[in-house]
Amino acid sequence: MGIRGITTYMKQYYLKRRESIEVRGQLILDAMSICFAIHRNNHTDWLHGGQYWELRQSYKRFITSLLESGIEPIVIFDGLDYTRKKSGVMMERKKSARQTISNFLDKPSSAVTGKAGLPHGSKSNDVIPLFSEAVFCETLRELGVCFIYADGDADSTIASFANNYFCSVVSNDSDFFFFNIRAGYIPFNNLHWKEQPVTAQVYYLEDFVHSFNFKCLEAPLLIPAILGNDYIKPLKSPCLRGDIAVNLLKYRERRGGSRSRLDKIHELVMYLRKFSSLDKFLNRVSRCCLHNEVSIIEKKLEIAKEFYTVKAFSIDDIMDKAKMTTSNGTTLPLWVIQQYRKGQFSR
Repeated sequence: MGIRGITTYMKQYYLKRRESIEVRGQLILDAMSICFAIHRNNHTDWLHGGQYWELRQSYKRFITSLLESGIEPIVIFDGLDYTRKKSGVMMERKKSARQTISNFLDKPSSAVTGKAGLPHGSKSNDVIPLFSEAVFCETLRELGVCFIYADGDADSTIASFANNYFCSVVSNDSDFFFFNIRAGYIPFNNLHWKEQPVTAQVYYLEDFVHSFNFKCLEAPLLIPAILGNDYIKPLKSPCLRGDIAVNLLKYRERRGGSRSRLDKIHELVMYLRKFSSLDKFLNRVSRCCLHNEVSIIEKKLEIAKEFYTVKAFSIDDIMDKAKMTTSNGTTLPLWVIQQYRKGQFSR
């Protein structure tokens, strides 16, 4: 979810310098990201299936802790991808999950299970149980917590709600590092929800821009435009890689050794912060890259700008949205749309 390696990079280079603050008031939760993160931290033996009670208890502990700390969670679920913008990514994830399950079920039980019944050194928790979303919905209803289903991918909707209500966002999706959320973004692992009062290290885009000496607020958008996300394929540009290498030659000589993905991300950040505007960057690549590469970079940047632009609307606005069509173009009645947003239909 998001840009590969960015959460780890931010944790190492930025978030560890942030002080924890107490979290109060409204807090927007990225539902599916939270589902996945809690599941990964749950360490339940899932190989034989049916452990939904344990998962429910984990969800309940999390939400109850927030409520007891005076936090009012607003939970936003991804909706149906009826535009099919993300169909390729979702298909790849399903194939990966199926392969992960198959790899472990094909092994002898003695080779598969280790501590707590989990596969030895596995990616077992990379596969979320099938009905986790339904269990989370029922837990939220039981606790009287507000939740809503967005249209398709919920990231931009979540960022818009957050700015409308001036509250922070909790997720485990690195895309949120590039939305300008006024009250800040809290990566799930930086939300200390097991303690009272609940505290967190909060990320602010404007502070990131200032801390890393970017010359303009839009400059970080070049990071997902180049590295790629769920909607943008990673840029393959030997010319740009060469220009980065030339500009950072002294840095590489001082550092020495092999370069990890985090090193490559840091080099990209160091390179991009030299430019005073996006136009200056585009002017540079027009001189060092081939014409077709420049066109690709410009297109990816436009997609990134559109995706990470925070629009202004509220929960009432999306609940009152009257138009939604099926894959064959049929317009759904308003009452169906409203019930769908309340999680009354299975996906």
